[in-house]
Amino acid sequence: MITNITVKNIKGFDDSSRGNIDLELVPNKVNILIAPNGFGKSSLAAAISSLTKKGLRVDVENKFRKDESREPFLSMTLNGEILEDAKLSNEITCVVIKSHVEATSIQKNMGKFSLVTNHLDISDIVVKNTIPPKAEISYKFESKKKAFGVNGKILFNIKDLFGDPKFVKILDNYKDLFDKICSTKRRLALIENVVSKINTYKGTTEKIKTLIDESIFTEIKRDECYSQVALVLNENGFAKDALDEFIIIYQIIKIWGGEIKKYINCFMDRYNYEKEKRLFDDSLNLLSPEWKGIKTEEIKNSLVVRYPYANELSNGQRDVLTFVTELIKFRTKIKEGKKYFLLIDEVFDYLDDANTIVAQYYLSNFLNKDLSAEIYVCVLTHLDPKYFRSYIFSSKKINIQYLLKSLPISGNAMKMFIAHREGLSNKNVPNSLYNNLSKYLFHYNPQKVDYSSELISSKSGFRKTFGKTEVLKNYLIEELNKYFSEREPYEPYAVAMALRHRVEKICYEKIESTLKNDFLEIHKTTDKLDFCLDHGFDVPDVFYIVSAIHNEADHLKFDPNNPNDFLEKSMVYKLQNNVIKQALKKLFEYNGEPISVDSIM
Repeated sequence: MITNITVKNIKGFDDSSRGNIDLELVPNKVNILIAPNGFGKSSLAAAISSLTKKGLRVDVENKFRKDESREPFLSMTLNGEILEDAKLSNEITCVVIKSHVEATSIQKNMGKFSLVTNHLDISDIVVKNTIPPKAEISYKFESKKKAFGVNGKILFNIKDLFGDPKFVKILDNYKDLFDKICSTKRRLALIENVVSKINTYKGTTEKIKTLIDESIFTEIKRDECYSQVALVLNENGFAKDALDEFIIIYQIIKIWGGEIKKYINCFMDRYNYEKEKRLFDDSLNLLSPEWKGIKTEEIKNSLVVRYPYANELSNGQRDVLTFVTELIKFRTKIKEGKKYFLLIDEVFDYLDDANTIVAQYYLSNFLNKDLSAEIYVCVLTHLDPKYFRSYIFSSKKINIQYLLKSLPISGNAMKMFIAHREGLSNKNVPNSLYNNLSKYLFHYNPQKVDYSSELISSKSGFRKTFGKTEVLKNYLIEELNKYFSEREPYEPYAVAMALRHRVEKICYEKIESTLKNDFLEIHKTTDKLDFCLDHGFDVPDVFYIVSAIHNEADHLKFDPNNPNDFLEKSMVYKLQNNVIKQALKKLFEYNGEPISVDSIM
């Protein structure tokens, strides 16, 4: 498990403790790393991508304030051990997947002037740095027959077998056994003894084969190395009997040595390369059937994926194509027993629903493979975690981590109060409990009320006292001050309700006294704002903008499949945006001192 990542002097992280991130990353799961915009997600991605095989190498462009004198730093705490620089790069291979869209310009000389056209381009993805050459082997069948002796005619040509990946894999997997056979005089003598016996027979090829009894192989089959190779040739259909096994093994040992081993390595490299190339091309064709031109190309001894201009593809198609390409590229480089850190930088944040499903399918399918390595898959995002639960990932497949220490804690007390009102009946009946709670407690109203005795719920943790004006509003302000001070966790639904009360109170105090009662009778905040506009009060745009936050917190419901849980709102994560937080501080005239309950009372 990785329990800490520390970044210093890289992009937005200076040498303070801001880049000291405590977390719990689990291998071979999707770790969702949630942080608001402005946290430093791009800085974290830049740090991870700067880790090379030789240690941390940070370009001046990615140093804090581009200050070359700053010493960049990256460490990870893995299973209790702090790893940094060369030790970190030796222990964990880090890879970052991000968008490949970039702005490019093309300049054309038009005589006395030049024409510059700009467009969005998708940078090429080099999926293989070096293309392995095709394997060639100098196998000569006639020389093998001659070397065998007078009855070399019983041999059959095995040259085609050297083009069969299944056969070459056997040679590759059993290299050690062939080495032992060829380097041991006793084993070579056993083989020559069989050859000598076969050469004593006379007649046609078919007659000699009928004369060869399996008993002549009895002694050699007692040898463990020979018998293992013979068995695997038989089981894989390359030999139907003991004579076939012997003929194949005999010819292999006659050419065994450095050249054949080099051929095996070259063949397997080329075979794996062509297999990977087909995987890329098949995936690209599946994802973009109308763009059959998107495929791998061999350019200057490298395998490259080239794309059309970004504006010729939809945003979702563009992002999912490059994501899947990078994911397959990463998968082809995994080695057994190694550790990897795969950071997916905000790829999911801007996909539409369909392409989100596609991207998650490929990632889920990747993790469902029999992984022989320890892989920390991390998705860097600002999205609500329900975004990921709503699609393919099950709760067992994801591990949600909040990077910002002052992130909200959605306590159930306020959520229960909101959901309780939502579940009340008689919503359309004047003076029903639902309407009274809405009018006097969920919206601003200068009149103090106490409905605590009418609030009845069997759920533990439910606070009846929220039905009393003073208790509720003091709680809202208490949580609001926590939110502004950033010193301790806060209740986001309380902050959202405080925000609604603040906006409506300002409007209420600005309108003429003859309109105040009508204002209070209006049910929705946006309708109240429109009412003010209609009667000459210039409502600031920010009032409408922040309505997107408090309106979303209004209608929580219990999850019928889990009565103890709630369907979370993305509003919780919007509150962490630095611009939104500054707008709220301005709205409440926050200057560093605690806000008084008078601001909403």
